[in-house]
Amino acid sequence: MAHFDKNPTFQGVFKKEWITEGINRDADNFADEFGKFLKNQSLTTNQIRNIFGEIKSIQMRLSEKEFKEEESNFILAKAKMAYAEGRNRSAGLSEFRKYFDLAHKEVKNKKSFENFVSFITAILAYHRAAGGK
Repeated sequence: MAHFDKNPTFQGVFKKEWITEGINRDADNFADEFGKFLKNQSLTTNQIRNIFGEIKSIQMRLSEKEFKEEESNFILAKAKMAYAEGRNRSAGLSEFRKYFDLAHKEVKNKKSFENFVSFITAILAYHRAAGGK
């Protein structure tokens, strides 16, 4: 289990296997603690609504397509995340972006994309469950 209060930059906590191989209990524990941390850093769902919406939109289109057909849209989501951070300038969004970017670079195919979506969704679900707005 991660100790975010002692490690606010989360160095060494993320495991690329969560994206390349799939979500496990370790990833779930991380998402739970990180979601709570983000709530305490005042991350709001408004700050990431567009990016998350784009990711979910790509996911829906992938049910009928191959990942290569949507890869450029997925790559662009990283730039949109950078724009959101630059626009909002919040500590919570900056921390979320660090993990978004780490996970994003591990996506190479449809399976790893689905794992990415699960990972991001879990973080946001725990953020909301902790009282995040």
